Amino acid sequence: MRALVASVAAAVIAIAALGAAPSVPAASAAPTANQAVAAVAPPAVNPIVAENRLPGTNAWQIPWSGYSLATDRDLAVKAFASEVSIDQGQSVGIHVHVATAGSTRYDVFRLGWYQGQGGRRVTGGTFNASPAPACTTQATYGTVTCPWPRSFTVQTGANWTSGVYAVVVTRGTKQTYASFVLRDDDASGKLVHVQPTFTYQAYNNFPDNGTTGKSLYTYNSYGAKTVSGDRQAVKVSFDRPYPNSGASLLMNEEAPMIRYAESRGFDVVYATNLDLHRDPGLLAGQQGMISVGHDEYWSSEMFTAAEVARDAGVDLAYFGGNNMYWQVRVEPSASGTPNRIIVCYRSASLDPVKGATSTIRFRDIPRPEQPVIGQMWPVTDGLGLVGSPAAWVVRGANHWMYRGAGLRDGSKIPGLVGIEADRRHAEYPAPTLLQGTTQAVLAQSPFTARNGGTGLHEATLYQAPSSAVVFSAGTLNYTSGLMGGYVAAQQPVRTMTTNLLSRYSGAQLAAGTERVWGTDRYATAVALSKRGFPDSGVPVAYLATGAAFPDALAAGAATGGVGPVLLVPGTTIPQSVLTELTRLRPAKLVVAGGPSVVSDAVMAAASKAAGVTAVRASGTDRYATAADVSARTFSPGVPVAYVATGADFPDALTASAAAAQLGGPVLLTAPTALPSSTRAELDRLNPQRVIVVGSPGAVSDAVRTAITAYAPRVVRLGGADRYETAAAIAQDLAAAGSVNLAAVATGLNFPDGLAAGPVVASQGGVLLITATSLTPGVAEQLVRGDPGNVMLAGSESVISASVANAIAGLFAPIGTSTLEAPLQSLTNDATVPDTGPQDEFIPPGLQGKELPWLDTPAADRRPPTAGQG
Repeated sequence: MRALVASVAAAVIAIAALGAAPSVPAASAAPTANQAVAAVAPPAVNPIVAENRLPGTNAWQIPWSGYSLATDRDLAVKAFASEVSIDQGQSVGIHVHVATAGSTRYDVFRLGWYQGQGGRRVTGGTFNASPAPACTTQATYGTVTCPWPRSFTVQTGANWTSGVYAVVVTRGTKQTYASFVLRDDDASGKLVHVQPTFTYQAYNNFPDNGTTGKSLYTYNSYGAKTVSGDRQAVKVSFDRPYPNSGASLLMNEEAPMIRYAESRGFDVVYATNLDLHRDPGLLAGQQGMISVGHDEYWSSEMFTAAEVARDAGVDLAYFGGNNMYWQVRVEPSASGTPNRIIVCYRSASLDPVKGATSTIRFRDIPRPEQPVIGQMWPVTDGLGLVGSPAAWVVRGANHWMYRGAGLRDGSKIPGLVGIEADRRHAEYPAPTLLQGTTQAVLAQSPFTARNGGTGLHEATLYQAPSSAVVFSAGTLNYTSGLMGGYVAAQQPVRTMTTNLLSRYSGAQLAAGTERVWGTDRYATAVALSKRGFPDSGVPVAYLATGAAFPDALAAGAATGGVGPVLLVPGTTIPQSVLTELTRLRPAKLVVAGGPSVVSDAVMAAASKAAGVTAVRASGTDRYATAADVSARTFSPGVPVAYVATGADFPDALTASAAAAQLGGPVLLTAPTALPSSTRAELDRLNPQRVIVVGSPGAVSDAVRTAITAYAPRVVRLGGADRYETAAAIAQDLAAAGSVNLAAVATGLNFPDGLAAGPVVASQGGVLLITATSLTPGVAEQLVRGDPGNVMLAGSESVISASVANAIAGLFAPIGTSTLEAPLQSLTNDATVPDTGPQDEFIPPGLQGKELPWLDTPAADRRPPTAGQG
């Protein structure tokens, strides 16, 4: 563990790794009123961060209030896409059937984070729909095909962001989904999210009407027997909707991973199983592959593509279970359209194609999945099917993937092991490892299987000879643990996953740690000023009271990161502050607040020390003061303005560091009413975007609505508490891996963070706040940013040594050896029925949860409004 470097009194540590201090403009270039400056460019963003800065909506969740889902029995409205995926700039057709002809609405949403809204409306319109021809069933193979004409076309643009797009089709009061994936075929160096499209089709039994629907499974197939010898199909078509809501497993197993990865600013692009099948080079030159949820059905081409990518150094992550289990082939439709039929006989004797591409289990070819994944789903003892969800039991808690998660060996993450679970198998080859390493077993979790036996779940990680890292969660509940779904979301799961994907993304995670502090809040502010602005001749410095927080909140943003905020008691000025002003020689000195908070005598003394006549920015109250600070600094048309509560400090505190970098102010509001002074300043500023900081409990929805009159884009960044809100601000500001400096201040008091904000802005970074211990959420944000340096603002009485040591531990070097565990093969009990092909199914208790929000009030789900696309 790195030693924590502490400064003394008002001393400041210079860290060589930070490089040269930012250049300072000459005094003649100092800012005047209505002219904002910024020290350095803000942290870099990628297309995912930029996309998720746009306003979102929850209207992608159906049914809306007053509407209901169409069913496979009434067929009021059903739809599917002509292509599983398309490249940016291409078009996709949507084929729609309605029970009665008439005007029909469609809305296209991109799924993502969008400040927690989960989606953004991209386009939409209306068309005249008519009943389509009846679907047909090919008797021999059981293939259900719906020969519906194209009803409308979604034309994407080159500027559309790669992602998963949900199309909501509404006829009258009935609604359904179709979906497609938008690729970015020119992208490289990305994390590639691969949608398990083949599995979606394998379980697709449209129409699920009890009479004609067929999937690759007997349990949900109906009608006559096929060549399989039972009701199930052996060939299934993409030319049909998904059953029920039309979403398949998208919303429950895939969407949580989408929301998580995009909220954290990882540089992700999207593809599908079919894309990996038809383009085995899809992963070449990428950072890693993300397999999500139930990714059970793969082709031989996909299997080879994963092996080749891993052996070329591309990381692989399997965030599910029962992966790469059945081999499939892909065929054209009866009309000749390529890649529209998935073939899986599940029997070497039935499949007319013999040998390496016969549609049986990969392990029976034999081509076992364990050497690629690290473990695999059991089949001979019935112990891969989980009964009630069980706890993930931590093993190897000192592994780097668990850093900052707050877990110990034996810790349990409730409910994370569910539906299907994997483990290692002695009778199959283990993966080939990088010399000097062993396979890490990160969880060994006992559970009660559906057949009553006791199963064992394992999560594994290994490093291949190419140095590629391969992780397998070994459970279908993993993605729900990120953002909710089958089980509740849990922060340690997010922390673990960020540790993993940060490594996949090339994070160095080698930050140095320093502490900057003084004997009191005033001396600490001076120390921070020296740390951030080592050269004299700064363009601007602000002076504010250290006895209360509101005035300095606006000052931090106004510095633009080119000068400090110094604190004074109000009626006196410490000698250390006078000395620092003399050293700084600011071209401009601004006092934030009226004479009652910073006296005229203090203002005069500061002016003398600085060698420049100070100006005062103030108003009749804290709201007017913040507005005056803004008016003296920013010209109309600012890119952003932050609006935070003036009743407490933490939200505006962390916003000020971000605002200083993005070139906009922090304005204050009362929790339930927007003050007239703030209204007037927003009207003058005409910002391109307004960020409302904090939850509705901090800034009400009524205030947010009032702000929409002053900007074309208004979004809310908030969380359950001040620490989550600080994380949301950091995520909006910076992409994963783009932070130069991460500052950590106490979230229990304000002065150290006030002075730290301009220092962060001067270096291009984020300001985070912590409680008395380092929580998994704050640890995750530090790792996510991959800073070059972490600065602790305040003494050990403010940020304890234990917090400092925990932070340093996040960036400690890792060895090549990992944590192995004795292989615990379970004895096959001959009295227990084996797992058969028809036993792999979504339990009845979960089948009705394909739309996890249906337990929430429908009034929360409304049609999109103006400004949402």
